[in-house]
Amino acid sequence: NTRGFRFQADIGEKVSVSTSFLESQSSVPWYLYNYVNDSKVMPGSGRVKPFKGTGFDHNIAQGYVSYSPSDRVNLQFGSQKNFIGSGYRSLLLSDHSYTYPQLKATFSMARDKIRYHVIHAWLQTLKRLPQGDTPESLFIRKNGSFKYLEFQPIKQITIGLFESVMWNRFDPQEGTLEPNAWMYSPIIGTAAAAIGLDDKADNVSVGLDLSARPVKQVILYGQYLLDKGSRDGYQVGLRTIDLGLKGLGLRLEYNSVSPFTYSNRPVQQGYHHFGEPLAHSMGAGYDELSVGLMYFYKRWYADLSYVRADQLRDVPDIKGEL
Repeated sequence: NTRGFRFQADIGEKVSVSTSFLESQSSVPWYLYNYVNDSKVMPGSGRVKPFKGTGFDHNIAQGYVSYSPSDRVNLQFGSQKNFIGSGYRSLLLSDHSYTYPQLKATFSMARDKIRYHVIHAWLQTLKRLPQGDTPESLFIRKNGSFKYLEFQPIKQITIGLFESVMWNRFDPQEGTLEPNAWMYSPIIGTAAAAIGLDDKADNVSVGLDLSARPVKQVILYGQYLLDKGSRDGYQVGLRTIDLGLKGLGLRLEYNSVSPFTYSNRPVQQGYHHFGEPLAHSMGAGYDELSVGLMYFYKRWYADLSYVRADQLRDVPDIKGEL
């Protein structure tokens, strides 16, 4: 069962506020029970507490204040999720993990043909700081910066460039670290160019997002993510609506990400928040095929999905080890 509330309001013409809270008690399938019992986190939600022996109590809260000084600029501050892409999954940034505090700015230029998004986030791991004076130490925190530039040369095609950095803010010997100056750069590509994809302290990745609508009822889309070394991932997909029959929709999507993509040393600099991946729910090291068939009729709808995922493993180079 789930219960909660949502409140939204406009304050004048330039300011809006939104807040919501959901609390749930869940009994889940055995495979998911084992996952949650080990990680102490409900996927898509927060940390859990036991409920009636075999269930879990979990919640999710989000809220933000939005300010639009002009039609071309929007600023938001609060705790929420993000999603980049046109697919069922996103290999760049998805809404899979728990909400996180963030400052987000969106700019629109050239009659809305260019849109630029800058997100500065405060993230955390589930690893605690060394024991201090308090009975329970705080979790190790980190900062994340996400920049996404969209360009629409014609109405039917959208091209997006993406950059993300997990900024290291903690060292076991030195404690809390001062922020890297490049963390405050609002320009996409500057962090990747300055510190490189192979930086040992800060985790950098870049990506490409494409979508095209050859006809009104069909969307073709794809993504490519590049991490350090040869670690990368790609997505190809197709979505239709009202194609041949009003209310009928089809989704075909394939995702593939090589093992250890998004990861880093130290481990807490991986591409995750609150113990959950910030992109695809499987993290890395998989091939996934997703098929969905949806039908809408007035207030009724039916949704049939099939997902096949294969986990990938690195094969050790025996000859090289010898």
